[in-house]
Amino acid sequence: MELSAGGGLKPEVLCTWTEDETINLENGDENHILTGSQFYPEPGYGNSRNLSIYAVVFDEESGGDVISTSSEIYKPLHSFSGGEYYQSITFTNEGSGTVQLAKFIEAYESGIVLFSPDSDFEETNYRLKKGTGALWTGKFILPSCMPAGNYTVKIRCIDQSANPSNELILEFEYLPLGCIESDFSSVDYKSTIVKVNKWVTGNSVFAVNDGYPTVRNAGNIPVRITVTQDDMDFGKDYKGLWNVLFDTRMGNSGTVIDYFPGEDVIIPEKLMPCSTESLDFSIHILSGFPGDTHTGTMILGFEDAV
Repeated sequence: MELSAGGGLKPEVLCTWTEDETINLENGDENHILTGSQFYPEPGYGNSRNLSIYAVVFDEESGGDVISTSSEIYKPLHSFSGGEYYQSITFTNEGSGTVQLAKFIEAYESGIVLFSPDSDFEETNYRLKKGTGALWTGKFILPSCMPAGNYTVKIRCIDQSANPSNELILEFEYLPLGCIESDFSSVDYKSTIVKVNKWVTGNSVFAVNDGYPTVRNAGNIPVRITVTQDDMDFGKDYKGLWNVLFDTRMGNSGTVIDYFPGEDVIIPEKLMPCSTESLDFSIHILSGFPGDTHTGTMILGFEDAV
């Protein structure tokens, strides 16, 4: 027995888990092969995933007189965030009964429940049935560009006498997802002349088809932008050399990358999650006929840069 500073016994956090709003409780491990909860971000800039943290808590005295439950969430330690504090959550008391017991059992059978060292399924099941334990819920959102990795959740409850429980530490995994968005569907080099390097410059304002190419990272891991273009029907000369060359760069001070038609190139600078950058493109025609119109295909992509 351990007496608390506020008088009486400490309350306890019997177990905890995290789930999303999908039917399988975790969209990152729908078949529940892995222990704990895994989630994928909701793809798209500005999107987020709704998550809930559940805890079953009780106090031996007064039929379970826990007055509050809360948690602190920390970002992944081994990521560009460095394990920094994210936010605190105050939980809502959902009470006990058939509905709460079913919720706990569903999570347990899905393999996402973490028990305290002094608790297990039988203990939690008994407390919820008896009514001395209660299910508490804390809700939060995780934006799509929050870093991938294992998030740490520190949970504690407090009873009517201001006695705090021991801290129960839970982890859930935010799985890596690469995703980019661009605000242009074509690059218009407009009118140019032979042997002049003609640039089309972008900006960092994401406005669809405004004539200024922009790209943004809508996932939760750093990426590098890739570019491939065809020859726009300029062809090659009698020596087998291309009659057209291209350049690209990301950002105002980015590295200028020159490339041939059909060449896959990677812009070396990383585009970080939530970041928006300009893309500049140039065309250098070495041989062509005045008045001709040329069109071609450009493929914009990305690779992980974790």
